[in-house]
Amino acid sequence: MKQPVVLGFRCNGIWFDQNGELTTLDIIVQMIRSEDKVFVKKAVDSEGGKGVFCVETDRVSVLNIIDRINSDLVIQKKILQHRDLSKLNPSSVNTVR
Repeated sequence: MKQPVVLGFRCNGIWFDQNGELTTLDIIVQMIRSEDKVFVKKAVDSEGGKGVFCVETDRVSVLNIIDRINSDLVIQKKILQHRDLSKLNPSSVNTVR
């Protein structure tokens, strides 16, 4: 099953890249600049969109959101929903369970 691509994450205040290797926030910010938007979300308790932010990838926007999250977090590439599922609700990503 396809999953969103993780660009990096922070765990216990330490930054890791998509491969789980130690990195820095500066390197992650450089990496996400090739994306137009990313999702920054709490690593825990972010279901239903709670604690999830869709962010323009300029440095200031990303850093502002990261500073607002005081817990572990994940930065993911945006995903594009299939056009047929978008017919159900085009303003969100719809899932089938």
